[in-house]
Amino acid sequence: MKIDKDIEQRILSAARVTDVLRDHGVDLVKKGTSLLGLCPFHDDRHLGSFVVNERKNIFYCFSCGAHGDAVTVLRELDGLSYPDALRVLAAMYGIIIDDGPVPKVKKYEPRKPLPPTTMLWWPADILAPYRHHDEQNNLLRWMYSLNWPEGKLADLKVMVQLYQVGTSIKGATAGWTIFPQIDEQLRVRDVKLMAYLPDGHRKKDGYSFNWMHSMMEKAGTFNPDTHHIEHCLFGLHLAKAFPKAEVCIVESEKTALICSAFTDPNQKIWMATGGKSGLNPSNLQPLMDAKRIIILYPDFDGYDEWRACADAIDYGRMTLTLRVRNWHIPSDGPKADIADIMIRRMQGIEETEAEKACRMLGLDHVDAGVADLMDKLDLKLTNK
Repeated sequence: MKIDKDIEQRILSAARVTDVLRDHGVDLVKKGTSLLGLCPFHDDRHLGSFVVNERKNIFYCFSCGAHGDAVTVLRELDGLSYPDALRVLAAMYGIIIDDGPVPKVKKYEPRKPLPPTTMLWWPADILAPYRHHDEQNNLLRWMYSLNWPEGKLADLKVMVQLYQVGTSIKGATAGWTIFPQIDEQLRVRDVKLMAYLPDGHRKKDGYSFNWMHSMMEKAGTFNPDTHHIEHCLFGLHLAKAFPKAEVCIVESEKTALICSAFTDPNQKIWMATGGKSGLNPSNLQPLMDAKRIIILYPDFDGYDEWRACADAIDYGRMTLTLRVRNWHIPSDGPKADIADIMIRRMQGIEETEAEKACRMLGLDHVDAGVADLMDKLDLKLTNK
C-alpha cells in the first residue's frame, strides 16, 4: 500500500540516523562536532573513518564511501524496500501509517575496535639524503621545462624545497619522486614514492608506486601489530610556516606543487589529499582545530564525491570552489585538475571553435561530428 506523502515526510523528519545505527550495533563516540563509530558496511576495525553528522542527520564512511540517512541503513543492512524501511521507522517513532505489517529487523551485536597501537613516524632529517637531486627526477625536470612567466620558475624551485620534495637515488625506485607527508609538528608520517615519465605524466604500467612503510614492512623493520600509520595532508607542515594563509586542498601532490608557484604562500598554501578518499576528518582536523579557511579544488570528475565529504564534515570555514568546472574546456579532458588548467592558460592555449561548441552543448569532450561540422561550414561562435 502506498504511503501518504505527508506521513512519509513526518517519518523522515522524526527518524534519527543515530538511533538506527545504534540498533545496528554501532557504538558512537563524540569527537568535536561529529560522532565516530565503526562502519557497519565493511569490516571496519579502527575509529575515524565512519562519521555521523547529527545536525544534517547523515552518515559517511571515508573508507568505503557508504553514505546516507536512516532509511539507507535499513535498506542496505536489512535489505528492506523503501516503503518497508519507512514502516520500520514509523513503528520506532510511534507514527501510524496503516494496518500493514511491520517488517522484523534483527538486533546487531556491537563490534569492538582493535586494541590501539603506536603511531609510526620519523624525524624530518630522514629526508635529507633525497633532496637536491632534481636532475635525476623526471617530474621536476618536466616542471622546470615549462614556459613559466617571469619569476615563477624561481618560485616553484623555492616551493620544491619547502615541501621537501626529493628523489629516490638508488635501487628499483631510483629517479622516482618522493612526496613526504610532514605533519604540523614536523614529523614525517609517511613517504610516497611515485615514478613519472619525462613528459610529467605518471608511469602507469609495472612497478611505479610505493610507500615507505610498505617497503619497511617487507624488509621486516615495521611491525603493523605494534605500530600503525596515520597519513596526513601533503604540505600540512606549511600551515605552521604560513599561519594566516588560506589552505587550498587538491587531490594530487603534483597539483599542489604546481599551483604553489602561482600564488604567494603568505596568502594561499596548497595541500594534497593524495587521492579522493584522502579528504576526511582525520586529515582535516589539524586545520579545523586551528580554525583555518579551507578551499577545496576537486578534480573535474570529483565534485560529487568531495561535495558529499564536505557535507559530512560540515566545517563552517570550508568551501568547495567551482573554478575547475568554470575554467574547464573539453580538450582538458574529463579528469583535469586545477594545475592542468593553470598550465594550459599559462601557455596561452585558446579554446577552439569546436571545443567552444561542445562546451555550450554540455559535453566534456570534443565530439568528432561537431568538430567536423564546424570545420566544413567554417562556423564561428560569438557566445563566450
